[in-house]
Amino acid sequence: MGWGGRLRLILTMKSWGNMMNEEMLLTNIYVRSRVFSGLIHSACGLSCWCFSVTGEKLFFSTCPDEQEFLLFLRSSGCLDYATGEQVRRDRPVILSDSIGIIWGAEYMWKNGAPEELIMIGPIFNSSSSFRSIETALHRLTLSQQARNMLLEKMKKIPVLSMANFGQYVQMLHYMLFQEEIQRQEFQFQTVIEDGKNIYRHLGDELDADGGWDSTNVERIHMTEETLLQMIREGNLEYRNVLDRLTGLELPAQFPAEGQFRRLKNALMIFCGQCTRAAIQGGMPQQTAFAMETEHCDRLERAATMTDLLTVNRRMMEDYIRKVHDLRATPDVSKPVQQCCDYIRRHILQPLELSQIARHVGYSEYYLSKRFNREMGIRVVDFIKDERINLAKIWLVTTSKSVDEISETLQFNSRNYFGKVFCEKVGMTPSAYRKQLRAQEEENQ
Repeated sequence: MGWGGRLRLILTMKSWGNMMNEEMLLTNIYVRSRVFSGLIHSACGLSCWCFSVTGEKLFFSTCPDEQEFLLFLRSSGCLDYATGEQVRRDRPVILSDSIGIIWGAEYMWKNGAPEELIMIGPIFNSSSSFRSIETALHRLTLSQQARNMLLEKMKKIPVLSMANFGQYVQMLHYMLFQEEIQRQEFQFQTVIEDGKNIYRHLGDELDADGGWDSTNVERIHMTEETLLQMIREGNLEYRNVLDRLTGLELPAQFPAEGQFRRLKNALMIFCGQCTRAAIQGGMPQQTAFAMETEHCDRLERAATMTDLLTVNRRMMEDYIRKVHDLRATPDVSKPVQQCCDYIRRHILQPLELSQIARHVGYSEYYLSKRFNREMGIRVVDFIKDERINLAKIWLVTTSKSVDEISETLQFNSRNYFGKVFCEKVGMTPSAYRKQLRAQEEENQ
């Protein structure tokens, strides 16, 4: 065989090898998708669906009531939205219909193009009211028999918090692309109704009586106050702390029946609160007000829900980072600043001087002496102060018991927590809660 023939043989074998590698990779994706669908269904009853790229053909699902929920999926517009041009094909999208059924979706790729659509769901959010679902079904033109049948089917839908559902969507993305994704990178469905741009914010549904779910109000209030405290501190790890606290990512869960305009207004109000918190954290007023104007302009220009949440996230990061940089003064050395940051980042976890010293890279003795000299307080007392500051927020903004707050903030016992709280605040936790709530009622 001449050199030309050998070269053609080598190129042919290489081409076959590439084809085999691609086919093996694709096969692995199909295997992974099957395993993934089995795992999530066995874990919580969450179903997995595989459609053609246009959504016209269903290849498989693990849903025991496939036909009924396929009808919901198609008639609600969720499937049309997932396959529409407005959705990016390289990141997940969260979908919801008027009844409150929630889905997650993402595309499987082949040869550099989307090949199939993978969806997980349906679920109800943990805040969903079954009465509101029943009311929504009554608005549909259905016979009583059909309505009763659908209600029975819906009782089988798993109920998950959006934090947990978001984790399953993150797993779906990793299964498809072998890469991690943050929840703030998700896309969210925007629905058009009666000419108004409406976003049904998941986890913030109104109950059947038109009032707010009290648990959600409490969580929103706690999240908001905790975020404002982190702005005052310049805490760069606010996301990690919030995930452990509430499962919420950003303070975008304002009660607003999903109206885009009202949510935008609410975020502008929150921007003003962030400005005041930044000033309390040491930011010059002129700088803070200039930032407020800039971020409010960006919020006003936001045309979609994804834009709005992106601006809100950047606003939070901007305020926190600038306060952090201002508080990192030349009088405080980098090791001590790292020590403070580490404590704030792990404030809900057990903290020992030895682990903090290892993180900073100094001995316990050297770090303790340097921290005390520069901060004017011992490391252990700084930890107590940070935890008591958080406890004060929770006592006023939540109905958590004193025992629960004590345990979450890593105090050994309620008695010890009460003793430390009295030393720092001058009264017991219960007395502090009663006093502050009485002041709030007088101001209303």
